Amino acid sequence: MLRAKRVLSKDWDSSAGYIYANGCSHTDGTLSALPNKYDAYPFVLGELLGLNTISSASSASSNQRIYRSTIDFFSDAEIIPEIAVIQWTGIDRFETPNNLNTLPNHVHASKQILTSIGIDDNHEGWYQHLPSIIFDRNRANINIPFRKFYREAIYPEHSKSDSTRSKLEAAIAAKILGLDSYLKRLGVRVIHLIWDGFNKNEINPTLQTMLDTVETLTDDPYEALVNIIDSHGYQACRYHYMADAHHQIATWLYAYIQYGIKIQISEGYSNKRDPIIHHYDLGN
Repeated sequence: MLRAKRVLSKDWDSSAGYIYANGCSHTDGTLSALPNKYDAYPFVLGELLGLNTISSASSASSNQRIYRSTIDFFSDAEIIPEIAVIQWTGIDRFETPNNLNTLPNHVHASKQILTSIGIDDNHEGWYQHLPSIIFDRNRANINIPFRKFYREAIYPEHSKSDSTRSKLEAAIAAKILGLDSYLKRLGVRVIHLIWDGFNKNEINPTLQTMLDTVETLTDDPYEALVNIIDSHGYQACRYHYMADAHHQIATWLYAYIQYGIKIQISEGYSNKRDPIIHHYDLGN
């Protein structure tokens, strides 16, 4: 079994419990935006709660990877954490077997970039499938079905019938519900951070009803957390937030865990991002 990446609190207190976190680079942090990894919100939240932190978050993660690695962690955890914070990423990410020495030709040009953000031969054996950097640098090598798939995922109006995007929305909703049920059966309190949000119109009524039962930090469970952070005036460095925003997220989570206070978009804010915020050049 592949073991998920695990980063532990810098000063581990063996007498205290711990919280568990998983997500993509928005939870793990990047070197440019968050040079001190312990400024990432899971570690700040642990300090606020007086608990240790274990984080399996990793840059370029897909929701498939977040779901899989969380179950991987809990399947052999000797001590179950009190709280799990799961940050879900863009619906347009997938994972495939990863070995940078044997990647197909259309991704070789991106090897240096992937290595620089921590995806190397030891990165769990998985690879984020076709991120934007590959589209931008190797567009001529992307075949028409792939291009059509991503165009429909990002712009559902390109789909004539049941959209690719609605299927992807339903797939991530099912993962959220499945992981939520699994962790609750273990006695873990689970808080979900929906980074890119949901297009409510793309979720069928049955899934909507079920999603209403999970705990989210946002007042509107379908709202993108990134929109709320933006609305409170926090700036990003290369699409990733810096220490001040991470500390604020931790403070919001602490207030919700302790007092049930949820967050919402600042009044008057209208510059909402699309649920998919990655940048693709899909061509014609």
